[in-house]
Amino acid sequence: MGYWEKRQQQLITAMEKDEAQLNRRLTETYEIEADRLEKHIAAYYMKYGKDEVIEYRDLLKALTPEEYSLLMRDMDEFAELYPQYEHLIPARKSAYIINRLEGLQISVRMQQLKIGALEQQEVENHLNKIAERSYDAVLEKTGPVGEINPNIVKSVVNTNWTGKGTFSQSIWGNTQKLSNMMNTSISSAIARGDNYDSIVRKLRKEFMVGKKEAYRLIYTEGTFVMNEASAQAIEKMFDYYSVEPIRDGKACERCLSIESDTASKPVRYSDRVAGLNFPPFHPWCRCSTIIVIPDKQEWIERYVMTHGGDPQISNEQKEKARQLIKDFVA
Repeated sequence: MGYWEKRQQQLITAMEKDEAQLNRRLTETYEIEADRLEKHIAAYYMKYGKDEVIEYRDLLKALTPEEYSLLMRDMDEFAELYPQYEHLIPARKSAYIINRLEGLQISVRMQQLKIGALEQQEVENHLNKIAERSYDAVLEKTGPVGEINPNIVKSVVNTNWTGKGTFSQSIWGNTQKLSNMMNTSISSAIARGDNYDSIVRKLRKEFMVGKKEAYRLIYTEGTFVMNEASAQAIEKMFDYYSVEPIRDGKACERCLSIESDTASKPVRYSDRVAGLNFPPFHPWCRCSTIIVIPDKQEWIERYVMTHGGDPQISNEQKEKARQLIKDFVA
């Protein structure tokens, strides 16, 4: 087993360890916020309900000035803490036209924005760490063919490789989607006359949908960032790769088929397209790549022409080229 094969295994192991820690932190956040939401709804039922049911017409009454002030304070605190997301705050209305139901829905929206801001920071830090580690893993052996350039890391982490948005856009899209779903559930449940226990069970279930979406994003984006950051450094030295599915007996038919295709016809790094011939190929994908050199002698000669000079240096470069092949090619 060469350097790169071992190093890739180490990269995956380190990434999965970081993922587990991040998932634990996010799980704790979701549990705390779910409990907080339950208490908030419980307060509404205690204040406006009777026999654990709220009359819909009672929630169409305007907020009191005190209730309105508390809601505005919550929005101001978010804007102060996260000014970059101030534009996501619901448009403010006059106290005389915000009713109790709207106030509850705005509170739910603000809670989801707070979770989204936390996810944004946590996931961005996580992906930056993966990108730096993966890029550096190549430079450890190839030498200073590049540097851990913040611009490279940023471009990898913020790539819209799915064509549906960057990881950040996905987080805020999921935040909006979950917020809308929960607010629709609240409105419908109260209109039906559902009791407190019923609405809380449904909302907690929907809350966990958000957590699952966060896990999926972390896992799949991590796979892309690890492979793309490595490729950004590798392509400075090598030309071709084939796909390597995860060897745990769980690789899907699609990934195994792509492995077979790229093994018989290696892909140029310059032609890689994530989701098509470069991993990940689907949500929860953990494929990686293997460097391929179709003609090793030709590659050695090209390496020497690029890095060599006089005969003595050329001999040294030939030996270095052979060692790089041993290190990186399976």
